[in-house]
Order: sequence, then C-alpha cells, then structure tokens
Amino acid sequence: NADGSWGYQGQGQHWADSMTCAGLLGLAVGQGILQEGSPRPDVVQAPDIARGLAYLGRVIDKEGSPGKAALSRKMGRHLVHANARGDLYFLWSLERVGVIYDLSRIEGKDWYAWGAPMIVDHQNADGSWSDTFPGIVDTSFALLFLRRVNVATDLTSKLKLLSKPHQEEAGSGIPSTPEDRQEVSTTPGGNAPKGKTWELKARGGKDK
Repeated sequence: NADGSWGYQGQGQHWADSMTCAGLLGLAVGQGILQEGSPRPDVVQAPDIARGLAYLGRVIDKEGSPGKAALSRKMGRHLVHANARGDLYFLWSLERVGVIYDLSRIEGKDWYAWGAPMIVDHQNADGSWSDTFPGIVDTSFALLFLRRVNVATDLTSKLKLLSKPHQEEAGSGIPSTPEDRQEVSTTPGGNAPKGKTWELKARGGKDK
C-alpha cells in the first residue's frame, strides 16, 4: 500500500498491522535466498522493507492501536485494538520482525520494552492469556513475544551479514548478553526496564 503497509488480500487495510509484519517476513526470506553474486544491498534500507518498518513505527504507541492510550480501555478480552485478528497475534508478529531482522528498535522505538509490560499486565490469574484465541494459542503468542524466541536463526544470521555495515553504524541488534538481561516477575502491573529482557518466573517463585 501507499503507506508502506500490506493488507490481508490485495491492496487494502484489512488486518494491515499484522499483515505488514507478514509482508516484511516474506521480504526477509527473499533477501535470505539471494544467490551468490547477486546484489546485496543493506537489507533494512531496501525501499519496500524501509517503508514497511516505517509503517510499524507509526503503529507503535498510536492512539486507537497498540499503545498506552488504548491499553487503559481494556475493552472485552482484548489488550489493545490492533488492526489485526488479535492483539497478541499482532504483538507476536511484531516480535517475529524484530528478531528476524535483529532490530532492538523500529523507527527509533523499543518495540520490546513497549509490548512486554502490556502483555504481562494482562496475564490471567492461572498464568494464561486470553485475547482472540483463548487458551494455549494466545498464551503461546504471549510467551513467544516475552522470550523473543527466534525459530529462524539461520535466516537472521544471513540477514545480519547483509546488514552488517548498517548495524555497525546504527548500533542495532537485540541485546543477548547477561549484562543486557534482567529478571522480573510476571506479576501484573510490573514495568520492564527499557531495553531489558523479561525473564519469566512461575507464580510460586521458581525460575522458569
């Protein structure tokens, strides 16, 4: 779309927030399978990728979409109001983009420090999450975001090679060293220190 987003089907805004994440993941795969000798531009500066990331940057903290203002409304069983089939699904999709492209920030915004407190604050008393797909599915989306699980590390490694000049200049990359990680409880209402990783604890106090 003209604003850098992708819709669920063709041009349009249906579920644009999550579908933009899907579009960026598809472009990441395309970059990752470039043949030897093919032009290898800085990945995140490729025009379509840059425009998609710019769209996501506008979504973060946007009024009426995932953000602090929407968080306070807590309508129904939804965390926020993403243009997606489920807020936890969108947040997981956003996490996919962040870890695949190895970006700690999108358009200057720390997507993890923004999303993690919202997710933790909406955990149910039994440890689950309920949004659009209550039970195992929504709980899985929440945990995958909080743990920043990368199921395509080989693709990330390839993209990092393509983006190395940009990352060295901008200092991008997701913190992974012990010094950059901080353990916190999943007690609702907690706040994540900016740029830190949420380490989950069982409610009984034992580390998970």
